[in-house]
Amino acid sequence: MGIVVCIVMLLGLSVLQPSPWNSVKRVQHASKLVLFSSGSLLAFGLWNVIYGYSSINGFWMWASMISGSAMVLASYYVFSERHAEQNSEANTSGLRKVVVALLAISFLLYSTTLIQLNLGYSILR
Repeated sequence: MGIVVCIVMLLGLSVLQPSPWNSVKRVQHASKLVLFSSGSLLAFGLWNVIYGYSSINGFWMWASMISGSAMVLASYYVFSERHAEQNSEANTSGLRKVVVALLAISFLLYSTTLIQLNLGYSILR
């Protein structure tokens, strides 16, 4: 399930486009992709929070709750910005930047851990 959550995080990051190279002209995504991304972020973010709270202890409980919350907030931004102009205030808000940063850090943590697991290395406990 970690692979699916990691892929959904990457999909959310690609739709939110946090890179400075795309700030001049934002690429318009198909509306179905945006709705799929928003729904996936919401569903898997809620699942991540609920599963982390009820089934995991220690570091990974907090990691799943924080990453799940970031995914839920990212789904809100993806859904609410689907028709917004590129220069709107919603695209440059401080909370949006924090959500994108948390989503990127969570993606890096999950992907690094998945690679370590597949190579047989020890992971954080």
